[in-house]
Parts: sequence; structure tokens; C-alpha cells
Amino acid sequence: MYHRIVVPVDSAGHSKNALIHAIKLAKQTGSKPIAIYINPIIPLYLNFGLGPERQYVPFEKSNALDILKDIMVDIGHPPDAIDRRAATGDPTTLIIKMAAEERADLIIMDNKLFGRLAGFRGISNSVIKYATCPVLVVK
Repeated sequence: MYHRIVVPVDSAGHSKNALIHAIKLAKQTGSKPIAIYINPIIPLYLNFGLGPERQYVPFEKSNALDILKDIMVDIGHPPDAIDRRAATGDPTTLIIKMAAEERADLIIMDNKLFGRLAGFRGISNSVIKYATCPVLVVK
């Protein structure tokens, strides 16, 4: 069954349903989910007639592990009920990379993860396409 469940979470609250689902599934399988909080970065393109310059700007400036702890308290579970990881970068790339590093059997994520940041490309669609394990997308 599923022994390594990875759940990407965001601070906007969209990922709470996915986290609740992962915790329930983990209890049934005797596993402990791994919540990954990704502080997304957005590209900032500047061009003042001098040629393109590319910079990255953090989308949020908050402590990721504290945010995960707050989410766990919000949904009524002790923070130690999950393993926690954090990273900063492109959400799609990092979700896929961290799931592979954790040897995940399953990724559970919300279809609105990172909301407006996902834009038209959709983070969940990209993860489904490129992940090396099954992906469960919850509403």
C-alpha cells in the first residue's frame, strides 16, 4: 500500500483538505505523511532598454516550518503527527524532486495549491504529468 505519502502545503489554506486526507490514509496504512511546504519564488523580469535581467523574488517571507505547525493545529492534529520539510523555489519542480528524494508512494495535493500563483499552467497538472509516483488530487 502507501507507506511514503507526500503532501505539498501552502499557507493560503487550500492544502488543508489534502493534508486531512493524507493523515486519514496514513492512519489506515500505518504510515506517517510528509508535509512539504514550498516558499514559492516568482520570476521578476526587468528590461529597461539594457537587455533582459532576470531576478527571483520570494512570494512569502515567513517561516515555513512554523506555518506547517500552525496548519496542523488548525486541523486539530498534533504537529508531530507528520514529518515536515521545507524548500524555496519553483513549486512544481520542488514537489516532484522532493517526492522522489523521499521515495514517495503517493503525492496527495489540492487542485488549488498556490492559488493565483499557479496561473494557467496549473501546478497539480504539471505534477501529475511529471511525477514518478501516483498523484491524488483532492478538491
